[in-house]
Amino acid sequence: MMFVVTLMIQRLSLLGKSPTDSKYSPVTMINWRDCVVWCNAYSEMCNLNPVYFCNSLLLRDSSDSTSCDHSTMNIDANGYRLPTEGEWQYVASYKDGTSLVHTVSIVV
Repeated sequence: MMFVVTLMIQRLSLLGKSPTDSKYSPVTMINWRDCVVWCNAYSEMCNLNPVYFCNSLLLRDSSDSTSCDHSTMNIDANGYRLPTEGEWQYVASYKDGTSLVHTVSIVV
């Protein structure tokens, strides 16, 4: 289950900056480390299984850049997470939500 992190949810965690006064606007000015730690914290708050770990320890501190940069993802966890590269590519290949944009792969 994936959701856009909106301003309404962001205010609960106080991360990033508010782009507008709309509670449904996306969060801006937030880095990847803050996002993964926030996903874990929000997962725990919602009684879901956190996704991001480093050496089997739950990521809880976004200022610990070494742990964040060497983190692993439990793809089977039901908590909040960022989309994988493959998920981003799949979603980006639809121009209007229904029509697939055909791409050409060049193999060298």
